[in-house]
Amino acid sequence: SSKVQINVEGHPLFGIWTKASQLAGINAVTFRCNNMTGLLEVVRTARNIESAKKLENGESILNADLHQNN
Repeated sequence: SSKVQINVEGHPLFGIWTKASQLAGINAVTFRCNNMTGLLEVVRTARNIESAKKLENGESILNADLHQNN
């Protein structure tokens, strides 16, 4: 039920406030609290885009060293 502002350039809802639950299915984004304003926002970073491309190509985005079973 938290309200978030969509700060994803090119997204049809850019700049709009909406419930976070309404964004189910939006890909390659990060939900974060803006440390200057304290407001919740949705942003897209280069890392989000890189991870989305890897997933589309069937590649793993997990860090193999961190997910190693010893």
